[in-house]
Amino acid sequence: MGIKGFERKDLIRLLVKYQISISSISIFELIAKGAKFVANGVLDLEDVMGGIIAILSDKRIRVIDYVSNRDIIEISIFLRKLMDDFIDCIIVATALAETNILLTEDNNIHQLQNSKEFLKIRETVNDSLQILNLRQFKATFKI
Repeated sequence: MGIKGFERKDLIRLLVKYQISISSISIFELIAKGAKFVANGVLDLEDVMGGIIAILSDKRIRVIDYVSNRDIIEISIFLRKLMDDFIDCIIVATALAETNILLTEDNNIHQLQNSKEFLKIRETVNDSLQILNLRQFKATFKI
């Protein structure tokens, strides 16, 4: 299991030092991407399943179910006015409802920070949420 741009030792330090949470919609995205790689002959099914199982079975990683969380659903619906990709709405809503840092390389999500409407939502729901890319996270938290 790995994350592009993140050395394995940094990932291990992160897992030891912080509570890691992931939206169940992100698991769906990983499976979909894995299926594409398998279909194109880039990866074997076992590789994809191994990665998914590693995430799901790691007790240090909390998978947040958005389907049964009314707050996440409502926030996602509000965010839809600001974002074209509803999956991204769910990811941001999950972070707003459940965490204080959203680590992402998605430029569309980072652009939300320039939106007055988003800043109002964040102020109301979770004013402590920081949206960071990997470089910002490493610099801020010395990982």
